[in-house]
Amino acid sequence: MTACFNNSDDDNDMNYARLVDKDAEFIGKGIKVGFADAKWDWYLPDLNSTAQMISKKYVRRSNQDSADYLRSFSIKDDIGFVWKWVSDETEIFLIYTFMGDNGYYVRTLHNTHGITVDEAILATYYDSEFSAALESFSREKWIISDPSDLGYAPESLGFLGEEIYYNRSENFKIFDGRIATLSTAHIKSANNRYYACPNSYSEELQSCILLPQEFEQVLAGSGYSFEHISDQHMVFQIKVELSENKSIKRVLSGAIFDYDYYDTKKVYYKWPIPKGYLAEGVNTAIQYFQSD
Repeated sequence: MTACFNNSDDDNDMNYARLVDKDAEFIGKGIKVGFADAKWDWYLPDLNSTAQMISKKYVRRSNQDSADYLRSFSIKDDIGFVWKWVSDETEIFLIYTFMGDNGYYVRTLHNTHGITVDEAILATYYDSEFSAALESFSREKWIISDPSDLGYAPESLGFLGEEIYYNRSENFKIFDGRIATLSTAHIKSANNRYYACPNSYSEELQSCILLPQEFEQVLAGSGYSFEHISDQHMVFQIKVELSENKSIKRVLSGAIFDYDYYDTKKVYYKWPIPKGYLAEGVNTAIQYFQSD
């Protein structure tokens, strides 16, 4: 008998918790894990940039120096994303799990027993659950590791962009090609250049980051002038590609919106992720955004 579940059902989380046992007898039962809402795909370029670096720097590095994106997932109210590569002859899963707005963890799973990607998701998720209860799987059919010592951690969803402004964590390495999101950027102008700033309260630019010249094209394409954006207190959300010295070398995607804490009144303009990046064509869709 095969037990298959799709977490669109209300009681699905209870099924997972009941089926994933400490002896790992759930392996081979065909359990399926549901996908995260497609709105979260907008974060894929960010996570893909760090996943590729981890695949190159991990102790069991990829034979091809790259990782393949597999899928998203949703368990309880948590979401996550999975990449895969082969090291020698062993399949390695890299799994990002976000717990609400403030928490996340990153795990690798060495697939030594030919388990499925759904089973790998459940193994890493409930390994964390069991560990929190001072327990662990008693019969492991895999090797789970924490690659955080490499320094390629993401940011929690509720604090996107803060590490770029303030660089508070040594685990948030900035490297050439890293992609990140400034979730509520206030745009300022000085010396005919534009800057992304964490707030609008100060005229000083110490915490602000210079935007590349192409941002002028984004502004022109929106149909709104800088003066109008400033007068109306409009805010940008922008996905950027960084260089290793922390500078922004390209603005990839984003939106201009009217923002009051976590209440988005209106999205005025948005432009999608360009070709050549994971999730190309996807528009920004942060959870508190309202449709036009």
